[in-house]
Amino acid sequence: MKLVRLRKVTAEERLEIRSLLRQLSYNSPLPPVSALNKMLREKGFEVWVVREGDKIIGIATLALIKRLSVQRARIEDVVVDKAYRGKGLGKALIKMLIERTKIIGISTIDLTSRPDRVVANKMYKKLGFMVNKTNVYRLQL
Repeated sequence: MKLVRLRKVTAEERLEIRSLLRQLSYNSPLPPVSALNKMLREKGFEVWVVREGDKIIGIATLALIKRLSVQRARIEDVVVDKAYRGKGLGKALIKMLIERTKIIGISTIDLTSRPDRVVANKMYKKLGFMVNKTNVYRLQL
């Protein structure tokens, strides 16, 4: 198994990613291959994957957010295929994103995780993430 930055996606890989995201959330629309490849070329957006051979079995996204006061990083879409969980792959993905954030020169990383993702929440806390006392608001359009 290897951990690599995804720079281009094929139609088959798009299906693998969609399958992973559906394990994370039932409502996971995914853009077409051309739009995904455009996203992968954008500055401030990185997708890291765990591969077993050519198959993508884990994924995490690092998004850099510009603000007037300070730049921040945000981790999104962290999921490892259910057949491969418990092997430290999610932890390896998060550690990679932490290192990438340090290299870029950003000192704060935010992420959210649903309370029912008990194992993931324990992992984030073990890696040094703390629950932030804030309200998260969402407007569905």
